[in-house]
Amino acid sequence: LPFLVEAIGILLDRDSMLYEPLVAQLRRLGVDASSLSCWSARDGVAQSDGDDSCRREALAGILALAKQIRHEEGFPEFADLVAWLFEAGVSAGPGDDRPLFYWRHIGQTSVTFYPELHSEPWWRSDQLECGALVQGLLGHFPTISNEFQVFQQRHRDSLRSQHPDVLVLDLWSVEEGIWNDIICRIHLPTLCDSMVTLLPPSVVAVEMLAVSPRFRTLQRNFEDNTQIHMYMSLAQSSGAWIRVGSDSQRLQQDGEFHMFDASFDHEIGNDAAME
Repeated sequence: LPFLVEAIGILLDRDSMLYEPLVAQLRRLGVDASSLSCWSARDGVAQSDGDDSCRREALAGILALAKQIRHEEGFPEFADLVAWLFEAGVSAGPGDDRPLFYWRHIGQTSVTFYPELHSEPWWRSDQLECGALVQGLLGHFPTISNEFQVFQQRHRDSLRSQHPDVLVLDLWSVEEGIWNDIICRIHLPTLCDSMVTLLPPSVVAVEMLAVSPRFRTLQRNFEDNTQIHMYMSLAQSSGAWIRVGSDSQRLQQDGEFHMFDASFDHEIGNDAAME
């Protein structure tokens, strides 16, 4: 581990020619690059004594970047770097021989990982407390899909001018505690009404996602392994797919549900001619 810490410290030296490109790539991946500032290039240790969170975040961020370069750019030499960083993270931590991370799978390397939680990439509704929600949405699906397509057609140009590749609209979040009044009251009342009474208390956010034709999101993983993401396809599902770990599932028809552990590396894409 000392060599690992020293190598990362050198890599994160603000005077290094690699520092700014590294930070830019991490931000592009959605990785919080602010933690890199707490590293000292001189001795390769966190400036906060006794705090390993900086090391964990930086190592997870660099691992995410190495995975992304290997995945997006097709550089096979990065496979060795990915494996090396993974093994370093689960070998020995500083001082007391504890692992820096408790990761189990190279495809599941979130910044925070709780090994006591059940872990598998794909889930079913009967494994979760969302069976009533699934049935309620399916029962109103024809109306929900129609309202969504009308909304999409009316506002496609204005929305796409702001979000040309992937559009994400917040409908509800536990932080806000209220539903998106304009979307729910005017555009998608059936979708929102179906969820208001059936939403399990463990849900933290509800979003609407639209992916442009011939586009896929960057591969990434969620910050910890405490959440399951559930996707329901509303319209034009043919050609859409979700990859979790090394396994891909293609959407066969509108109204499908797919649930996965977002701490696994995942991406979403649309091969169809329509979003």
